[in-house]
Amino acid sequence: MVVRRPRTRSAFYRALNDDLVRLSRPAQGGVRLIVCECSRPECAEALEVTDAEYDAVRAHATRFLVVPGHELAGVQRVLERTRRAAVVQEQQARFLRRPSAPNGSVEDDGSRALVLIVDDDSALRALCSLNLQFAGLAVLEAADGLRGLELARRELPALVVTDVRMPRLDGFALGEALRGDERTRRTPLILVSGESDVAGATRARELAALAYVPKPFDAPALASVAAGVIARFAATTHSATRG
Repeated sequence: MVVRRPRTRSAFYRALNDDLVRLSRPAQGGVRLIVCECSRPECAEALEVTDAEYDAVRAHATRFLVVPGHELAGVQRVLERTRRAAVVQEQQARFLRRPSAPNGSVEDDGSRALVLIVDDDSALRALCSLNLQFAGLAVLEAADGLRGLELARRELPALVVTDVRMPRLDGFALGEALRGDERTRRTPLILVSGESDVAGATRARELAALAYVPKPFDAPALASVAAGVIARFAATTHSATRG
C-alpha cells in the first residue's frame, strides 16, 4: 500500500476529510461535518458543508475548506466565504505539517494517543483494536455505553468510536453525555451503526460527530482516519481538559 505524504498541513487535512467522506453518511440535506483544512497547527475546529459544496472544492487540487477567519494572509487567497465556511486557494507550500511518528501515530509526551472503542460486539472491538494499535494508537474497550462513559470521563481519550445500538446506554445517549460534560465536550466522536439512515446521520451531526459510519466498514481505513483526527484535535483537546 502506498502511504500518502502530503506536503502541507492543508493537504494533509484535505486527505483526511476525503477519507471521512468515503467512510460516513451525510445528514439530512447532504450536510456533513469535516475538519478545518487550514494550516494553523493549533486549530481544532470542524465546519459544516453540503456535499455539493464539498465536491465543488474537490474539483481543484489546491483549494481547501476552512473555518471563516482561519485564512492565512499572503499564503491563501480567499475565493468564497459564507457564514459556515471559506474556500481558499493555496498560494505556496511553505507551511509544512508537523511530522508524525514513522507508524503514523501521534505522540504526546512519549505516550501513544488513546482511542476508546465502545461496542457490544466483541469481535468487532477486537478487529478495530488491532487496526488502531497497528496505526500506533493505544486502545481502551467498553462493551456498553455506561462503561464507555465511565472510561471516557476517567481516562479522557483523544477519540471515542462508538456503536449506536448497545445495551444499557446507546451511542447517541453516550454522545449526549459526553457533550454535556465539560471534560469531554470537545472530544472527537465517531459513530458506527448497522443502519445507514439519514435520520441517524442527522442526529450524529447534532452531536458534532465527525463521522456516521455504516456497517460493515473498512477497519484499516477507520484506523487511518482515527490517527488523522487525533493529529488535528488531540493537542487542543487535552490542553483544554487538563487546564
